[in-house]
Amino acid sequence: LVGDEIEIETVIGRKAKGELVKVNPEYEHNFGKPVAELLTIGTELRRILEGEKNEC
Repeated sequence: LVGDEIEIETVIGRKAKGELVKVNPEYEHNFGKPVAELLTIGTELRRILEGEKNEC
């Protein structure tokens, strides 16, 4: 029940103890605002790697 001291085991086998504050909570985290410099990094890397592939 909410408020009880419980122990859980994660999918990888780690055990954690604590007070149950909510049953089946949803994820409420995020990764913050996008970093402008990183928005195009995938495209830029593919372009660089394709260029290296063509040079071989």
